[in-house]
Amino acid sequence: MDHPDPGGGRGMRRRARGLALVLVLWVLALLGVLAMGFTAVSRTEVLLTRNMLDQARLRAAAEAGVALAVMGLTHPDPFQRWRADGTPFHGPFDGMDLRVAALDETGRIDLNEADEALLGAVLSQAGAPPEQQDALLSTILDFRDGDDLRRPQGAEDGDYRAMGLPYGAKDAPFEDMEELRLIPGMTPETYEHLQPLLTVHSGHGRVNPWRASREVLMALPGAGAEAVDAFLALRDLGALDPGQPPPPPPVGIDGRFLFSRISQVHAVRVEVAAPEGPSLRVEAVIRLHWPWGLAEGRPYDVLAWKEGAHFALPGLEGEQR
Repeated sequence: MDHPDPGGGRGMRRRARGLALVLVLWVLALLGVLAMGFTAVSRTEVLLTRNMLDQARLRAAAEAGVALAVMGLTHPDPFQRWRADGTPFHGPFDGMDLRVAALDETGRIDLNEADEALLGAVLSQAGAPPEQQDALLSTILDFRDGDDLRRPQGAEDGDYRAMGLPYGAKDAPFEDMEELRLIPGMTPETYEHLQPLLTVHSGHGRVNPWRASREVLMALPGAGAEAVDAFLALRDLGALDPGQPPPPPPVGIDGRFLFSRISQVHAVRVEVAAPEGPSLRVEAVIRLHWPWGLAEGRPYDVLAWKEGAHFALPGLEGEQR
């Protein structure tokens, strides 16, 4: 009669324990992988949430900058009222660095109203290649006019189709500066140079030199750097006493392109940056309702809002307006 081997049972138990240990190790490894994945997901969610909060803070600061500009532009005291010529305000806001500047839109060149000579001068100032300036100018004029008559170097619907473009000439005024990107031959570099010089909100074919930036003044036919800089120095000096008459416009600039009107439409540029963190640039075009709309609780309307705008406001080290 055979007897069972007592050692066999112990071997089976050892193998069972070994298998159980392997399973435990596998489970621990799986739990570790899951924990690492959960940690990575949690870290990503924390970063996304932080980024969203940062962007919300920046956007709120930008909106506050626009409201601050409205308050400055409508200040009842002319000595405290903001200049609408791009002079910046610089100061802290909610722990961030805030720069704000307001520009009367009559200080820029209206893309829809400027004549051929003025638009040609602007293209030259913006650095458009000389061999392409005439074609760009004619194409812009064909794009905005109401007919389908093609200028010698311009473009109408058939030319757009021949270039494989899914659109044609608008044959209507520009509604937004972004539409300039649709012009055949318009390079990103030329577009970026044109942006600070042009507007679609002025409604006039001339420029108010007492509101224009140096770049706009230099784009006007007949402008010279020495005369423009002398004029700007006098303009800055005169701003210290709003009761004084403004200086005469720069010598040499063709008077056909100048006028003295101001408007209720302003471009407000806001640059806000968190300490060692993200930043945001916004350009808002607003129409003031001052003083009429104040009684109705509507001091201004926003006509356009662009985030990520390309401009740089000068810093005023430690100064505030």
